[in-house]
Amino acid sequence: MINVCFSISCLLFLSIILIFYFSKKRLNNIDNKIFSILIILNLIGIFIDVFGYFSFNAFGPKFILNVFISKIYLVYYLMYVFCLMTYVYSISFNNIKKVLPYFITIFSVISVIIFILPVSVHMKGNVAFSYGVGVNFGYAMAFIAILIMIFSLIKNVKKIRSKEYIPIFVFVISTFLTLIIQKINPQITLLLLSNSIVTTLMYFTIENPDVKLIKELNENRILVEKTNEEKSNFLFKMSQ
Repeated sequence: MINVCFSISCLLFLSIILIFYFSKKRLNNIDNKIFSILIILNLIGIFIDVFGYFSFNAFGPKFILNVFISKIYLVYYLMYVFCLMTYVYSISFNNIKKVLPYFITIFSVISVIIFILPVSVHMKGNVAFSYGVGVNFGYAMAFIAILIMIFSLIKNVKKIRSKEYIPIFVFVISTFLTLIIQKINPQITLLLLSNSIVTTLMYFTIENPDVKLIKELNENRILVEKTNEEKSNFLFKMSQ
C-alpha cells in the first residue's frame, strides 16, 4: 500500500507541474520537447503502476493481463531512460538531430525484444515482482543508456557545473540507491519516485522558456531599434 501512496503523491505533484508548464508559452526547441515527453511519460508510468497494483491483487500474478502490464511498465521505464539520455546528449553535443533517428530505432527494436522475451511475475504479500529474461534484458539496456549519460558528462566536463546537469546527477545517484534499497527491502519500489524527483528538478533547472522568450524579444527589439537608428543616420547624411 505504501507504493500506491508514493504513486498517488507523485501523480498529484506532477499534475500541478504539467498544468503550469503547458499553460505557458515555451520555445519550440529540442530540450523543451524532450521535457514535455518526460513529464507525460512519468504520469503514464504512475497510472500503469496504480492500475497494476489493483490488477495484481485482484487477479493474481499469473493472469495474462498482469504479465502484459509488467512488460508495458518495463518498456515505460526504458523509454524514460532513453528520453533522459537523449536530453543529456542534446545539452552535451550539437548533433542530436543526426543521431535521434538511431536512438528511436534502437529503442523500438529493444521494446519489441522485451515483448517477445519471457517475463514472469511473483507476488509477495500485496507487492508484485517481475523477473525473467525480458526483465534482465530491459534493465541491461537501461544500464547501457545510463553509461552513455555518464560518458557524455565526462566528455563535457567543462559544462558539468551547468544547472542543466543537476537532474542527471540526481537520476544516476537515485537509481543506484533505489536498486540497493529494493535489494534490501523488495516491498518498497522507488523507481517512480526517483523519476518524479528528476522530472521535477528538470522543470526548475531547464532554461525557463518564458524568461528565454522575453530575452529573445528584447534582443530583437534592440536590434530593430539599432537598425532604424542606422537607417535614420544614413538618410540624414544623404540629405546633407
